[in-house]
Amino acid sequence: MHYGNHSWSDRFTDDLPELFGRRPRGHKETIEEWHFDFAYAAQEALEIAAMRLVTWGAATTQHTNLCISGGVGLNVKMNTQLFDVDGIRRIFPHPLCSDSGAAAGAALAACWQLTGRRPEKLKSLDLGYEESDEQIETTLRRCGIQYERPADIAATVAEELANGRVCGWFQGRMEAGPRALGHRSILADPRNIESRDRVNAVIKYREPWRPFCPSMAAEAADRYLDGWDDAPFMIIAFRATDRLKNDAPAIVHVDGTVRVQLVHADVDPLYHRLIKAFEQRTGVPVLLNTSFNVKGEPIVCTSIDAIRTFHGTGMDVLALGSFLVRK
Repeated sequence: MHYGNHSWSDRFTDDLPELFGRRPRGHKETIEEWHFDFAYAAQEALEIAAMRLVTWGAATTQHTNLCISGGVGLNVKMNTQLFDVDGIRRIFPHPLCSDSGAAAGAALAACWQLTGRRPEKLKSLDLGYEESDEQIETTLRRCGIQYERPADIAATVAEELANGRVCGWFQGRMEAGPRALGHRSILADPRNIESRDRVNAVIKYREPWRPFCPSMAAEAADRYLDGWDDAPFMIIAFRATDRLKNDAPAIVHVDGTVRVQLVHADVDPLYHRLIKAFEQRTGVPVLLNTSFNVKGEPIVCTSIDAIRTFHGTGMDVLALGSFLVRK
């Protein structure tokens, strides 16, 4: 993996393609059955190794709470398998997984040993850049863009979503990490497959097999999830109930699971209010949520980023703070 010539990638040496007798696939080359098999084998090997480690850890320590860090903690399918390990009752894959997790864990352990203090529960990742309504309105005027200021932005956007429109949602502080969690999101109606395919075709431009994920009112978890733990960061999947498969087929994976974000009213009141307003109109407290960007670009940060992406894609409406822009 590390020592030797790196003609193809900085992630592996030339020994890997030589071992398999195949050169790496080019980005635009056809994905063949061999590539599917290879990806499956790599994922399976990862899950077996992680499950062996967690099973040993649970048996050795008798602890039932599992925390996952390191970059591999972003592997949603692995996290789902680990939640099913005998002896594990609660699971917390850290939403900002990286190699620094071991150092952070050591510091937290030392703090507890020396002081008895434990970290507060991580509830939100809205830690980044923010714009006020005044700043957003100045930008809209400077760009010469027509806009309106509805009395209730959540109710207005819920109506647009219920009518099949795709909405850009730019609110509050930008989220840290790789997931959009209701601050820099593209939202759509999850009740039909067509809306999912439209988001993919005219906005995200990504492989058709990649699933979209639901933002769900936390109080609906028992109704829609078959065995679950609190999951506010869209980093673990749970089995969908038949009711969810019927109510929101656009966000259920081919294997019958959903990579869910459970939204709590006390943590993100505006986004929760939007989901509940959508439920009032449709009976479904779930939204299709994907990050506010197109393939190959980072998630939008500023209102200018959001406006540029909105006008460069097939989105219908854009909610910027308290303001609404239509095409």
